Amino acid sequence: MLVIGAAALVALAGPWVWRDWQEAHLTDDKVKVFDDSSAKSSVDLALCLLKRRPNGVALDFSSENHFIDAGSGLVVQISALGARKEVTAWLPAGAKLQVGELAHLSSCLI
Repeated sequence: MLVIGAAALVALAGPWVWRDWQEAHLTDDKVKVFDDSSAKSSVDLALCLLKRRPNGVALDFSSENHFIDAGSGLVVQISALGARKEVTAWLPAGAKLQVGELAHLSSCLI
């Protein structure tokens, strides 16, 4: 019975452990290229970040408050900063945000 209980706990905790491990490695070997905050809610920020715009970022949902652009390697995270939300973005070393991408990220904060 103890083995069954332990297996059930592992099965239930598995998705959270996997998500935490995956999120911890999203920014490995990447450089922070954007860091600003907003009074908007996480939902409003996420909707704005995921909206496709000409020359803007092309993000897809990765996990809670984490978004990625697999093509460019861009990773964007929304995190709580008191009453505000912080939006941070990373790119692979040597890569830079394009003007339209920076404008897209900045516009979501307003």
